Amino acid sequence: MKNILSKEYRQYWMGIAITSVIMLHIVYDRQTSDYVFKFIKMAFLQGDMGVNIFFFLSAYGLCHSYENNSLIKFYKKRFKRLFPIYIIFLIGIMIYQIGLTLDFKYLVFNLTGLNMFPIIGNSNLTNAWFIPAIILLYIFFPILYTLTKKFKRVLFHIIIAITIIYYIPHCHNIILGMFHARFQTIILAIATYIYIKENNVKDLLSLYTYTAILTLFTYNDCSFYFYIPLIFWVIDYTEIKLPFFNFFTFIGKYTLEIYLAQVFSLQILFLKMDGNYYLDAIICILITMCLAYGLHLTQKLFWKIVHV
Repeated sequence: MKNILSKEYRQYWMGIAITSVIMLHIVYDRQTSDYVFKFIKMAFLQGDMGVNIFFFLSAYGLCHSYENNSLIKFYKKRFKRLFPIYIIFLIGIMIYQIGLTLDFKYLVFNLTGLNMFPIIGNSNLTNAWFIPAIILLYIFFPILYTLTKKFKRVLFHIIIAITIIYYIPHCHNIILGMFHARFQTIILAIATYIYIKENNVKDLLSLYTYTAILTLFTYNDCSFYFYIPLIFWVIDYTEIKLPFFNFFTFIGKYTLEIYLAQVFSLQILFLKMDGNYYLDAIICILITMCLAYGLHLTQKLFWKIVHV
């Protein structure tokens, strides 16, 4: 698993993940009698698997960063990568949706992850719930990592408990269900790092297997994706050659920019289109790539100016 989860390979899987998410968003609500487009839609309807790949790889990468940096440096790296570009995105969305007036509640809720808690109040004007969820993961990761390491012998029981809580009525009024459904994936990622570091393949595979079996008895839409770590292990063990490695590795370096750009393009441009499905999809992808490049250049310019 060390090879398949190295930085270069993580970027490859990130590229696969962002591609699947983009395609899912493009085809999800499109209704057509075109059989080719129906086939494409069917192929990408499980594209939210990419979100679980993101959470798994992000949590695994955070383990490495947390172990090899001071706490201050750990948070500084997270802030430097995420917040400037995310603030630019939020301001752009605000200007489009509510005019030039800045909504500070909107900014605070999105920048702190508070909009993941409907019980507090939802101030999320976008569908980009993933970024506030990642912010929460960043904030609480040191605690989560420490607890997972301390209670690693009972991790499967913890995963069972989290799964049961997911099905308790009204629990989604406390924390957004789409985020709650990924808790188990995050724990599996942290456990993967810990067990690999200890060279404890036996306990790691046991945890993967037990968790995969658990999904057979649940009806959560995201349950299938607990198989992702097991799939990674099989690919690493069999040394399967990964297709289009250079392309997806390149895409994986800019997943944050691409994700925010596609949310923006889908909300502002693509959802207003009602013409040729294929042309709409191509235009949406092109606009996403252009916006992503613009966000990347803006972030580079920002850090060049502030010299941090």
